[in-house]
Amino acid sequence: MKKIRYAWLAIAALLCASCVEDEGNYVYTPVNEITVTGIESSYPVLSMIDEVHITPEIEGTIEGTNTDNYEFTWYACCGSLGDEALGLDPHEHIVLGHEKDLHCRIDLPPFSYALYLSIKDKTSDLSWLASTTLNVSTAVTKGFLILGETADGQLAMDMLAMPAGRDTTIVENVYDNSELQLTRPEMLLFTGSYYNWAQTLWMVTAEGSYRMTSGGAFNVESEFNEDGLIEIEYEHKKPMRVKDLFPRQSTRNRSSMYRGYITEDVVVLSMVIQAEYFGTPCNRNTATGTTLFKPYPLAFCMGASSSAYSYVLIYNMDDNCFRKINSSFGATHCVQLTDNDSDPFPWDQKDTGRTIVYGENGFDNNRGSSYAVMKDADGKYFIYRFLISSAYPTKQGCYEIDPAVAPGFDQA
Repeated sequence: MKKIRYAWLAIAALLCASCVEDEGNYVYTPVNEITVTGIESSYPVLSMIDEVHITPEIEGTIEGTNTDNYEFTWYACCGSLGDEALGLDPHEHIVLGHEKDLHCRIDLPPFSYALYLSIKDKTSDLSWLASTTLNVSTAVTKGFLILGETADGQLAMDMLAMPAGRDTTIVENVYDNSELQLTRPEMLLFTGSYYNWAQTLWMVTAEGSYRMTSGGAFNVESEFNEDGLIEIEYEHKKPMRVKDLFPRQSTRNRSSMYRGYITEDVVVLSMVIQAEYFGTPCNRNTATGTTLFKPYPLAFCMGASSSAYSYVLIYNMDDNCFRKINSSFGATHCVQLTDNDSDPFPWDQKDTGRTIVYGENGFDNNRGSSYAVMKDADGKYFIYRFLISSAYPTKQGCYEIDPAVAPGFDQA
C-alpha cells in the first residue's frame, strides 16, 4: 500500500508541473560587496579641543578601490539614552561629514557615541555600514574660565583648560551667546560644593545674573532668583543681580554647609545642607528693623578657614561702617563692633570722613587677612588690614598711600 501511495503522489506532481510554463529570468547581476578596514575599535576625544581623523580603506568586489560611485555619510548616534542624558532625540543621527575620510573637530556633549560610516553604492542603491565607538569627554572640568567681550560688544567666554594627562590649552567659545546676546560682562562666581550639593556657577553681567550648567560647553539654565532662591518681604531691585557669594571656593570652605549672597541691596546667609533658600535679609541694624542698608558688594571673611562662615563683616555703605553678621545659623541682622582709641582705625568711619572704594580677602596659611582701601574727602587713600578669625575681628594696621611711592594708585 505504501508503494502505491507514493506512485500516485509522483504522478500528481508531474501532472502539475507540466501545466505551468516557466517564465523566470535567470540572468543574475553581481552585487558589489564592500569591505571597510582601517577603522579603530574606539576613538577617545576631548570635546571642543580634539579633532578626529579616520582614513578608512574601502574595497568593493566589483569597484575595487575606486570610490567614485559611492556616497559617504559619517554620523554619531547616542542611542536610546540620548534624550535623558544629552537632551537629544533618541537615536538622533548627528552628521559629522560626507567625505570618505573623516577630519573634524568634535563639539559634542560628553558621552560614548556609536560612530557610523554609511557607504551608499549609487548603482545598486544598497548601503553598507561600518561602525566604531566615539568616546567624548569634556576638557572644561578643570581650569580657568575667562569672561570678556568681542569687538562688537557681545559677551564671550573662553577657558584655559587643564584636562588630565593633556597639555594646558585654550578652548574658545565655551558659551554660545547667539541666542541671548548678552553684553557688558562683569564676573563669574563659583559656589563650591557641600558634598556635591548646591553647586552653582553664576555668570554676572550689567543686566543680570545667570545660573550656568556645564557639559561639553556652558549654558544658561536660569536667571538668578528665577527659582525663588531669595524670598523676602522687603523691597529690592528686580531682577536680582548677585554681587558676591561667601565663603568663596578654597581648600576648606568649599565643603561649608553655610552660604551667603550679596545682591545690589540684599545680604542673606543660611545653611544649604539640603537646599538653598533664603527668607531673611541680614543687612539690617536690628533683628526687627524694616530698613535694609546698602551693602558694599563683598563679604569680608577668612577665605581659608573652616570657620569662615561663622564670622563675616559687611560694610554698610549708608552709614559708612563695618558691621558683623550676628550669626551664621539664623542670620537676621548685623551688629556694631567696638572701637578703642588705640586702634589703628575705627570700624565706624563717620568721624574719619573716609569711605570704602575696594575690598579683598587674603589667603595665608589658614589665617588670611582681609583688606579695605578707603578714600577721604581730600582724595587720600588708606589701606585697612584686619583678621576675621573669631567673633572679635582684629585690626592689624592702617597704611596711608604715598602717591610718590605708588603713582597712579587712584587709577588702579
